[in-house]
Amino acid sequence: MSEITALDDGLPSIASALPVRLDADSLVVRFTGTNLLLVTVAFVGLINGISVVETYVWSVPLLRELLGIVFLTFVPGLIVLVVLGYPDESVATTACFAFGLSLISIMLVGAVASIVLPEVGIARVIELPVLSLSYIGFAALGAAVSDGDITLVLERDQFVSPVTLGLLLLPFLSVLGSVYYHQTGTNSILLALVLVIALLPVCIVAFSDESWYFPLVIWCVSLALLYHGRVIQFYTFTQPLPQITMEQGRWIPNYGAGVGSLLANGVLFPSYAVVTGLPIEVEWNLVNPLLVSFLPVTLYEMFRRYFSPRAALLSVFIFVSSYSFYVLYPTAGRAATPVIFLALLGLAFSTDRLSPRTQHVSLLAFGFGIAVSHYGTAYVVMFALVVGAVAFKTLQLLFRFGISTTISEQVRRVAPAEWFGTSEADLDLETPSILRPSFIGFYAALAISWYLYTAKGAKFATLPRKVLDAMYGVLYTQVTGSAATSFQQSYQAQAITISKYLYVVFGLLMAIGIAATAIRLVVFRDQRVDPGFLAVGTGFFSMFIGSLLPSGNAFAVARVMMIIFVFAVPFAVVGVRELAGAGRWFGRRIGRLSRWVPWPSGSVAIHALAVLLAVFLLLNIGFVSETVTHDVAPSNSLSEHRLEQSENPPLRLRTTKCVPCNIQSHAWVGNKIPPGEATYADITVENQLDFYRGSITAAAPNGTFGYVPIQMNQTDVPSNSYLVLQPRNTDLGGFPIGYKFNFYRKNMSEFTDGNQIYTSGYNHIYHKPSFNRTNASTRPTETPAGRT
Repeated sequence: MSEITALDDGLPSIASALPVRLDADSLVVRFTGTNLLLVTVAFVGLINGISVVETYVWSVPLLRELLGIVFLTFVPGLIVLVVLGYPDESVATTACFAFGLSLISIMLVGAVASIVLPEVGIARVIELPVLSLSYIGFAALGAAVSDGDITLVLERDQFVSPVTLGLLLLPFLSVLGSVYYHQTGTNSILLALVLVIALLPVCIVAFSDESWYFPLVIWCVSLALLYHGRVIQFYTFTQPLPQITMEQGRWIPNYGAGVGSLLANGVLFPSYAVVTGLPIEVEWNLVNPLLVSFLPVTLYEMFRRYFSPRAALLSVFIFVSSYSFYVLYPTAGRAATPVIFLALLGLAFSTDRLSPRTQHVSLLAFGFGIAVSHYGTAYVVMFALVVGAVAFKTLQLLFRFGISTTISEQVRRVAPAEWFGTSEADLDLETPSILRPSFIGFYAALAISWYLYTAKGAKFATLPRKVLDAMYGVLYTQVTGSAATSFQQSYQAQAITISKYLYVVFGLLMAIGIAATAIRLVVFRDQRVDPGFLAVGTGFFSMFIGSLLPSGNAFAVARVMMIIFVFAVPFAVVGVRELAGAGRWFGRRIGRLSRWVPWPSGSVAIHALAVLLAVFLLLNIGFVSETVTHDVAPSNSLSEHRLEQSENPPLRLRTTKCVPCNIQSHAWVGNKIPPGEATYADITVENQLDFYRGSITAAAPNGTFGYVPIQMNQTDVPSNSYLVLQPRNTDLGGFPIGYKFNFYRKNMSEFTDGNQIYTSGYNHIYHKPSFNRTNASTRPTETPAGRT
């Protein structure tokens, strides 16, 4: 392709409006408001054309889905960046900003349209024609007010490098291995893939001197982990709001008590489903993992601005190796979506090349995204920012009142001169943008007012209730918080136990890294890390400390851990370096011992950390449990076939035999059993209400759900009550009690002496009448269509 040039008379040619040109050694992509409008019209026209063809002629597989995903994920955000005058940045950083601002734009367009258009007679807003016109109008407005451009340069050597092509194979092998495992029961491809991913950071740290491909490594590894174990089958979704939006045709902020407040669930994911033409449950399970895959890339782009590329890479690998990333995060929803915006918030405040206007708009947009995506995360972030602001103000006061100088002078008398860094005048103590009172005030007011307004205030009520519960726990009942309780929990599986201790190790390393960085700054004037990032990391790490205390029972440990990692996890790498340095110093002090026992250098310590990370991932993802210990792991996607065939109840409990059957039985309970009637079940059945809530609500929109858990000393169910049994109860003869993997055998004949009133072939529901069973008339057993 020849280079595109302007006409000699100065008027732009049609070709010059195109965004792509190929030079001798690079691919240059230039975006302006005008060509993004053309791109929007082209994408929207193709998507609508394919929709018409599929409706009236024949199916066009995958094309509409791919066009819709690419358009929604990047084009609206690029329009915003052009309007804001975004500077030339790396491809990865630009992609992250475009991705994040696209999500915000989709949410805002859908929310405003859902509120305004029904007032002028357009009741169904989240529909393809309305969304198409909205996006074209959005692009036209952007073209009208923008006069800048964005230029991205992709080096040809990097684009066609064997490293690039090899890394792009990882997601493909993940999908291929998952399908092969589902069809044949052989997990060899997935096991090999996981081993390769685990060894990647080890090999990179040991042999690679380049870092240009690190964002690609992180993205491909993230995709492989998020999609492993996922195949085209029966899908569920955890939240009811996306289905409600699809049914109502618009987002309703006060649809019901506790429903309507999460804007991503109410607008973002339904918009993806409508534009791509996918059912919401398919979008939830196959498109959302792609969105989550940009989270680790965003973290890397933020970390590399404060730490070396290798340290940033290892920090991100700690994040993606944690089981929450590929167990809780793949479907995005309320768990991952606010954390995506939190990482983008960090990237916005750490990118110093942004103009003040671009940075301010980005901070407000991503702060908005956090606040409206999940109430729990919004409140945790609010507290963390307050603590971070206090930490930074403390640093400022230490220097302003000369306390740091006094301490430094005292230490200088006994410490070597090389320990000391820059002068006080060289230290950067300007308050970071996200710790300023104006931003924290904006964010707190937005979060609180949003949850007061939406879902009839039900999610705002969570905040004072959690605070009061925490205070009550401190004063009267609890001894420790949820993090300490999780640590004290005894796990029979070796992989889970070892992994638990590794989480503690990483927590200690983060604490050491934060403390050492602060001491270097205050005592030795050695600014190894930006003080603003140190304060933010301290604020978020304090949430982990809070979950250890008695007041921490309000914290969900796995979710809060990942929120903390967003800003605190790089300090684990710092902690490793500091321990290595302290060891060398003590070795020199001891003198003779150091000759016989050489302490590892910082480089060797980083290599050791990479090896530890490999072990950490293999433990969490189930590689060790599948190949060595033959028990269970935090993630069992590699072991489902083995666990299904096990005769050991704790192992069988880790699998689900028939998800559609479970949803059918929940829906039957919601539709058939009168509210207020006691329905008994084990703790796992109760947990399924949260895990399958969206699918259950779709099957029984007017149902009332709730179960009474079977207790340890219970030998029967009371008269005039119901009992739900799933295969683990009938096959293994008992119930999980107290904790979903603590199984207790029972005399099941005493529990099933009532009338069986429902069966799906897998699940059974019994009713025990209030009078003598021998005089009871037998109610007919209902069986779903197609089941026996």
